[in-house]
Amino acid sequence: MSRIDEIRKRHRDRRNRLVSSAGSISRFSSRDPFPIEKTNRDGLSVKPPALRSQIFIIKCIVAAALVLGTGIFFKNYVHAFPKAEEVIRYAMNEDVNFAKVSDWYEKKFGEPLALLPSKNSKTENVSIKGKGFAVPVSGGTVTKEFSDTNQGVLIQTESDAKVDAIESGFVVSVGEKKGIGKTIVIRHNDGAESWYGKLDAVSVKPYDFVKRGQNIGTVTKNAGQKTGTFYFALKEGDHFVDPIQVIQFE
Repeated sequence: MSRIDEIRKRHRDRRNRLVSSAGSISRFSSRDPFPIEKTNRDGLSVKPPALRSQIFIIKCIVAAALVLGTGIFFKNYVHAFPKAEEVIRYAMNEDVNFAKVSDWYEKKFGEPLALLPSKNSKTENVSIKGKGFAVPVSGGTVTKEFSDTNQGVLIQTESDAKVDAIESGFVVSVGEKKGIGKTIVIRHNDGAESWYGKLDAVSVKPYDFVKRGQNIGTVTKNAGQKTGTFYFALKEGDHFVDPIQVIQFE
């Protein structure tokens, strides 16, 4: 082979290598190095592990921000926004057992969770006696008093008497209850519950926020009479208390 043929062969081999390299780069660049979703055998889209981990981290950051924001609110602005305080307290007490969370946190990290008021907070030990609740129905007469077998009181009223909330709070439930018919249960800021039974009509629904003195329904009408019947009960913790000791009925 002559010197010229050898040089031509080298140029040809070099050109072939460059073409081959360019093809490989083109094939690699045509792929998506960061695919958002892939498709499995059933044709369903599946997020890659890297994307799933990123979503999980984002959720953790958002959750931490919510917890931190709640802690800052309770520490600095709770007295300026009483309604917001009631909303947050209800959500915390109703959806999550924070006592168990606090116990777990203390066992895990050695210190109690300090974002929420402590268990010895004054609001936890306030008795509903002497709270100065509003009267739930005007012009009523107690016909059946509180006893071991009767957890509330029966009140005779006018046939079209309106029923009002004794204090601001959230409606926990609206529905039929055994022995007292259509009933509204309202949970107040201190954890106490007021029960309004034997209602003919209601004007609220579960999770509604009601203000002190707001109309929530009407009493049951007694057939053939110009009177109505209303049931009222107060619950503090796990026990019912005598409403007459708390509210002065007429």
